[in-house]
Amino acid sequence: IRLMKVFNLLRKLEKAKISRFQQYLCSPYHNSREDVKVLLENWLKGKRRRQSPQQHWSAVYGNTEFVTSKWHLLTSRLFKLLESFLITEELRQHPATQQFYLVKAYRKLQEEQLFEKAVSDTGKALEKQDFRNMEYWQYRHNLAYEKYDYIISANRKEQSNLQEVTDHFDTYFLSTKL
Repeated sequence: IRLMKVFNLLRKLEKAKISRFQQYLCSPYHNSREDVKVLLENWLKGKRRRQSPQQHWSAVYGNTEFVTSKWHLLTSRLFKLLESFLITEELRQHPATQQFYLVKAYRKLQEEQLFEKAVSDTGKALEKQDFRNMEYWQYRHNLAYEKYDYIISANRKEQSNLQEVTDHFDTYFLSTKL
């Protein structure tokens, strides 16, 4: 039996990460489906021995007849939730990225004070980075662009930071070439 990609990926996760993934699945914000949680629990119980899709199906749905299309839908849902969890885990490890997306959210909401504080905090988080590599300059450019976009959308008569945006872009571009 060819193992499904979701089970292959789950096999590669360490115990702590699987435990966090279980918590993630229990959150109604991320997952409202009980069958996906049961599938993961069943896979964890039988992790050492390979189970057929029909065995997993009967653990999740009892004596309900196995339907291939519904099985694929169930495993696809589990896989998408696992991908979403992995994105969240990676994002947690990058405070500057988190701050940048907070800046973006405040800009969209037109919350001036919160936007300015988030821009300042993001700048501080970027300055704490040890290296001034390509990623650093990309974030500097993105942050400057968010400020530019905010200024332009809020008040067209106010002086913009277009020069700062282009300077950071130039530095970012040059750092990608080195």
